[in-house]
Amino acid sequence: MARKPTVRNPAKKAAPAPSRERRSTVAIHGARVHNLKNISLEIPRDQLVVVTGLSGSGKSSLAFDTLYAEGQRRYMESLSTYAKRFIAQVEKPDVDFVHGLSPVISIEQKTVGSNPRSTVGTLTDISGYLNLLFATIGDAVCPRTQEPTPAVTTGRILESLLALPKGTTIELLAPVFPYYDEELDVLFTDIRKQGCRRVHIDGQLTDLADEIDEGLDAELVGNMDVIVDRFVIGPEVDKQLKAGIQHTLIVGDGLMAVRIIDGVSKAAAKRFYKDFGSRTHRFVYGDISPEFFMFNNPESACRTCGGIGMDKKTHPDLLVPDPKRSLRGGCFIREAFSYKPDNWMGHLVYTLSKRMKFSLDTPWQDLKKEVQEAILFGLGDERIQLVKPPDAKQRKDRWLKRKALWRGVCNNIERHYRWYQQRDVANTGMERWLNSVMVEQRDG
Repeated sequence: MARKPTVRNPAKKAAPAPSRERRSTVAIHGARVHNLKNISLEIPRDQLVVVTGLSGSGKSSLAFDTLYAEGQRRYMESLSTYAKRFIAQVEKPDVDFVHGLSPVISIEQKTVGSNPRSTVGTLTDISGYLNLLFATIGDAVCPRTQEPTPAVTTGRILESLLALPKGTTIELLAPVFPYYDEELDVLFTDIRKQGCRRVHIDGQLTDLADEIDEGLDAELVGNMDVIVDRFVIGPEVDKQLKAGIQHTLIVGDGLMAVRIIDGVSKAAAKRFYKDFGSRTHRFVYGDISPEFFMFNNPESACRTCGGIGMDKKTHPDLLVPDPKRSLRGGCFIREAFSYKPDNWMGHLVYTLSKRMKFSLDTPWQDLKKEVQEAILFGLGDERIQLVKPPDAKQRKDRWLKRKALWRGVCNNIERHYRWYQQRDVANTGMERWLNSVMVEQRDG
């Protein structure tokens, strides 16, 4: 016998679903921990709440022994019995119930042995998750044009290059950038140390083994790409090519490009570039990992502050111990600046004196305020045509053919300080000298 179908009454409305709105407060009922006398209260969420009161009024009992302890207890319930063995547990709080409590974090106040690299993120391991988030969903862009740039693994790069026709000649290029507006010789020295010697400077091939003009300014240079290696594509070069790719990514700080020399048609090279890298400079990032965003890692930390959030700035009052002396007479401390007409700085300072119409024999305290500012902090982007000092004994005619930037005594000291930081080699004498002319400030 067939069952009679059930007929629902269309006029009868279904019961409304229970509300799942997010609570706007954390409700505590019947807290009796320590000296709390069965109190009930509500604390607003998504706000900064400060618990204040007299000593013994129950501030810590409420914040740590009740709220934090209940939050940890709930977190512990989600762990396995094996995992619980390795986590210190707090006592279950004496409270009726707590509503609206999110995962909790408790930071202990320490007054001894502070570490500037310890933050809320490192203490709670949240920074590790943020690093993973940046590496996973971050959008990589070209540092020169801000165009989208693909981020692929070393294996993918290797596969793309081995897919080129056999006999294709390619160059592996690594983009490099000047350090802290320092002289290019600092960068060139680092390139030589990494086993490279040929650099494309604004499209012109330069051999670092040759003598490079000492007065070359980083501001005059647009783009620089180091030629790390050259290969002829074939099945027998896969291991060497993989090592070359890894070396190129090290030189380029995770960024590289490929230049096809010959062996394929222009149409095939165009298709390769379209699928391989960014549109303009054909860059590609390799193996972006969470370590790229760790400030405790010297390779990825801020090169200005070294990952500690504090930087040093030159204090002008510490540079001129005797303002009655002149520039030629040694008003600056010797390590900061000493006028020598035969070197590059001597040419610059003499040219500056002609540009601003002051004498090198005038006492520092008698110089105009704008002249002192220019000597200390430079002329900005203004270039001055070098003039040979009349007391110079050596001929540096090649210096007189260009306009140069005067950055100032303070800025020069700060560039040397950052250069020293990058070397990451302790030097007691250098530390003592820097501390005598620089003061710490929070890096902005």
